Amino acid sequence: MSIKDRTLWIAIGAIVVLLIGRFLPHPSNFSPVCAVMLLCGRESFKRPLFLLSGLLIIFCSDLLLNKYMYGGVNTYDWILNGGYTVYLAYLIIALLGAVAIPRFNFKLIAIGMSASILFFLISNFTVWTGSTMYTQDINGLMNCYIAGIPFLKNAIVGDLLYAFILIGVYDKVLLPKFMMARI
Repeated sequence: MSIKDRTLWIAIGAIVVLLIGRFLPHPSNFSPVCAVMLLCGRESFKRPLFLLSGLLIIFCSDLLLNKYMYGGVNTYDWILNGGYTVYLAYLIIALLGAVAIPRFNFKLIAIGMSASILFFLISNFTVWTGSTMYTQDINGLMNCYIAGIPFLKNAIVGDLLYAFILIGVYDKVLLPKFMMARI
């Protein structure tokens, strides 16, 4: 199997996992997005289009979610307020995957938790800066972070579960098959 074929199958698998994980009912913030970005970041050194494909998958699913689940029938937001910083967080998570995950091992726990916490810090900071719900001082910021803790718990569990599934299946099942196909 050629590298192009391998890349295509990995991209298709990531798309399927991401779409299923985002569109099926699930607890808040329990999604495969950070895990997909960790995998795409790790693979982007060998195949730079992986990073772009990961961001594109998320962007397209965001468009559908914003249109049909969050925006209602008559309204449409391309990106919700503060969405640009969320994509910045995804890019940083991909870079974390690129430099920190050489292969599937228990370092993935620390990296998955770091991705969850990084996303939590960036997204809640964005909520705080763009919201009138919290005072624009350190107390308001801390209240915003405290209010987000239940979402952080779900994010950590979801990110770790999906990272172990995606990266584990890729490294332990798909990669050996692709390597055998090259021989």
